[in-house]
Amino acid sequence: MLAARGVWRLFADADLSVDLNQLPRFFEFTADVSIASREAPGADRIGEPLWRHVIGRVFNAYVRLLAVAGI
Repeated sequence: MLAARGVWRLFADADLSVDLNQLPRFFEFTADVSIASREAPGADRIGEPLWRHVIGRVFNAYVRLLAVAGI
């Protein structure tokens, strides 16, 4: 991010969980620095298959167990 140039700089997961066509709408609600999470209270999962959610939770459990506890 230090080498990035431009008015907006975005760092996101490579799974493209947000449709890139929605980026203008996303930028309407951002501050100088914004951190988002699909697991935040009140977050909505629109059109996400249950299996994808379960796989994500299992992966996060393994990461916390084997690599970085507390994350």
